[in-house]
Amino acid sequence: MFNTYINVNSLVHKLNPIFKLIGILIMLVITFFINNYMELLLLTLYLVAVILYSNISIRKYLKSIINIKEILLLILIIDLAFLKFNYLAFDIYRIIFIVTIICIYLNTTRNSEILFSLQKVLNKFRRYIPASEASLLILLILKFILFYVNRFIRK
Repeated sequence: MFNTYINVNSLVHKLNPIFKLIGILIMLVITFFINNYMELLLLTLYLVAVILYSNISIRKYLKSIINIKEILLLILIIDLAFLKFNYLAFDIYRIIFIVTIICIYLNTTRNSEILFSLQKVLNKFRRYIPASEASLLILLILKFILFYVNRFIRK
């Protein structure tokens, strides 16, 4: 499952949850600006390094990727339908990267730490949004979506 915390002694587990959240947000933004294979390779090396430093079985991450095969197939069909052959590899890679990086975050960070880091980051925008309520809502939505994705996959 890719929405459960896995208690392992690793470098990634020991990182500050705020640092992990900001790092993931930065990597998610960078993912959408990749437009050549050298950048794709560098991002892949970063992802592999984080996976290895998390001390969590690579099989768990591969299961998460296999669980989204329907979404990957849909992206493949859409790209082929609109004749976007140049973007096909990048689009599929983006989805795989996003799922994997979120799995790393969820597998290496406790729910209370996720909530704390969301509150700290959103607190910078407290003038516009209530940080406590928004962070709890984000965590609940994330867990709710992943719960139903996992439930759908089991059937």
